[in-house]
Amino acid sequence: MGSEVRIMSGKPLKLIRIGEISSAIGRYEKKISLLANMDLPPSAKFILKILEYEGQLTQKEIVEKTMLPSRTVRNALSILIRKGGLIQRQVIIRGGNKEVIVYSLKSAER
Repeated sequence: MGSEVRIMSGKPLKLIRIGEISSAIGRYEKKISLLANMDLPPSAKFILKILEYEGQLTQKEIVEKTMLPSRTVRNALSILIRKGGLIQRQVIIRGGNKEVIVYSLKSAER
């Protein structure tokens, strides 16, 4: 209260923070800067988006949801793991002791 705010043209801003940084804002800010600085193929960006919305998925589930060829998905997953470690690969047990490999976004804390 009692302060004056002046707005002038200048360099474009990517993100304005007001108050403390929440973990959600930090997570999105990290993703935006990673994607802006990376040269990723469209298939890899598409898979990142699918994993963001769906959570953990197997390679087969990614193929079904994206309708991309298996080879394209396999290549994109390899790129995402190599370039900056945007996703993680885990072996989990699903339904009756069956081991499955799933892919998911890496959490911001890691």
